[in-house]
Amino acid sequence: MEQKKPQNPPLLSLTYAQFRHYPYFFIIGGLTYGINIGLTFLLTEYIHLWYLLSFIIAALISLSCSFILNSLFTFRGYLRESHSERYTLYIGFYIVSALITFALVYILTSIFNIHYLVSITAVTLASSFITYIVNKKFIFLHT
Repeated sequence: MEQKKPQNPPLLSLTYAQFRHYPYFFIIGGLTYGINIGLTFLLTEYIHLWYLLSFIIAALISLSCSFILNSLFTFRGYLRESHSERYTLYIGFYIVSALITFALVYILTSIFNIHYLVSITAVTLASSFITYIVNKKFIFLHT
């Protein structure tokens, strides 16, 4: 007997109940944001790397931390068997979103002369809900 996969509702149709884990996601996001912003600052101000290169390096490190913490606390009960499969999807999504994020940070900082830490913070906060939805619906599928 073939087992049916659960159907995902349309991308933006999450109910209040489906957002019950968002506080965990937000707290973990805040923690990994701290890692990201701290590393970006250290690499830029003390190692004297270009702010965008510092941000890219810090983003890669903080994304791995985010994946591990969200796997453990936010998205328990997922359907994917393999951590490597989920991690691949996770990193794939974040590579695409990172290109957009890096572009927005560059525009805000280099064109609009907004401090790089403020730019990173604004873009991170603005993308939080979309990131949660994508993670919940595509990367950490729930039963």
